[in-house]
Amino acid sequence: MNERIKALRKKLKMSQDIFAEKLGLTKNYISLIENGNRSLSRQSMKVLCSMFNVNEDWLQNGTGNMFKSETYTSYNANQIINGPINERIKELRHTLKLTQQEFADRLGVKRNTVGQWECGINSLTNATIIFLCKEFNVSENWLRNGIGDMFKSETYTSNNANQIISGSINERIKELRHTLKLTQQEFADKIGIKRGAIANYEIGRNTPINSVVSLICREFNVNENWLRNGSGNMFLPKDNSNSDMCIDSTFLKLLSMLDVEQLNYIKGIVLGTLIADNKVTLEDLCNFKQR
Repeated sequence: MNERIKALRKKLKMSQDIFAEKLGLTKNYISLIENGNRSLSRQSMKVLCSMFNVNEDWLQNGTGNMFKSETYTSYNANQIINGPINERIKELRHTLKLTQQEFADRLGVKRNTVGQWECGINSLTNATIIFLCKEFNVSENWLRNGIGDMFKSETYTSNNANQIISGSINERIKELRHTLKLTQQEFADKIGIKRGAIANYEIGRNTPINSVVSLICREFNVNENWLRNGSGNMFLPKDNSNSDMCIDSTFLKLLSMLDVEQLNYIKGIVLGTLIADNKVTLEDLCNFKQR
């Protein structure tokens, strides 16, 4: 078998490096196999036959043709043949010009998981397929069955692979976090919620409630109309009118001379004024107390 593996690689006009990468192995291991010092595992054999359309009977026993399809030649060794979903995932990733790690990061999975999908070792769950299609604007019918165009929108190309497509509030939260250059944990800490909640917002599993939307907008000076509807600029213009203001030291000294009852009276006047001017809400007050 070692000689047939070497013959196959040369037929495909691939170096040991490229051949090894496609099988998820190392160049050194391919060299050992071709020299007869190692054997190809059963699992790797199935991956090889599936990936290159190789006749398994030929690979194991030397009988029959090298390829299942006689039209399969070195010219199309890097093309997708027949089109199982694992091969379309690989084709999609190459079209987007993403590495396995970059592709995995976009989907919130490990690089190794993407490698196993592409080699046909593991299959995607329905939830992952749906999320993948949403993340990259991919036609689900194409991904599942190989029918129709790869992308829902013809204008979607590798040039905008890193852009947010469609524009739900979940995607805008992710876009905002990336613009702020914050991790999910850092973003969550800023607004006082759990990292898992941010992850669920970004993948569309949950939608933020109104109070969370308001909190995000206040914390990061975000345009609420943009966050909710995708219209306008991401951020509000900065208001520097109060930047030079400070509380008068004399006023602070006077406040320190008041007793608790007098301070509570003044506090009531201040809160009443702020609520009347819609500068704070009762919900804000509860959040302030929790902090």
